[in-house]
Amino acid sequence: MIIAFCCLASLMIFSAIRNQQRQISDIEVTIKGDIYGLLDHEIVDKLLILKQPDLSNMAKLGVDLKLLEKAIERNPYIKSAEVFLSISGVLYVEFVEREPIARLFGGEHGYIDAMGFKMPLSDKSAPRLPLVDMVDCKEELSEITQLANYVHRHSQLKKIITAYGCDEQGRLTFQTRVWNHKVVLGNMDDLSFKMNKFLAFYQYAYETDKLSSYKTVNLTAGNQVVGIKI
Repeated sequence: MIIAFCCLASLMIFSAIRNQQRQISDIEVTIKGDIYGLLDHEIVDKLLILKQPDLSNMAKLGVDLKLLEKAIERNPYIKSAEVFLSISGVLYVEFVEREPIARLFGGEHGYIDAMGFKMPLSDKSAPRLPLVDMVDCKEELSEITQLANYVHRHSQLKKIITAYGCDEQGRLTFQTRVWNHKVVLGNMDDLSFKMNKFLAFYQYAYETDKLSSYKTVNLTAGNQVVGIKI
């Protein structure tokens, strides 16, 4: 019984050693979740090669999976990554792309994601996103990020709003696609209430063909919407 057990243990150890000595047979890169086009498989392949140049000829034992994951996650367009090996020697790379929700211009250039993380402009794609001008904003990017997130998740507002910024007093503002004038939001307090007021006003102005009659709309006056005509 003891001899049989020792033989079995030896076979398991030998098999494990052989498995670790097996070379990488292939590399498969997969984007998990939605694809936004800011990067492609080729960029990830280059990151892997930079960290471990002989990866395709390397034994499984020599592959540092955590090192590769960290290298991939340093790319500003990648939110998270996972690297693992199969028994047959295939190196699997899976990553989640950051979702851009707005594009910075004016003082800065690039994109922001839902967490306010800043990304450089991509030469792979130019997604159509609302613009953000922080020139007159007194607060950090956090309020603009919250506003952009809210709009991005709202199907109706997403079709209407094209830009975010602040007025001379530092109050949050946004602009619309059809009616390219300033809407004063003020701050993030009671955001849903303010946006419902805006949508009701916008619908009325659109149906009565009066969108072009206003140069500014103010949502900060309690239950009222104050429209200043041209």
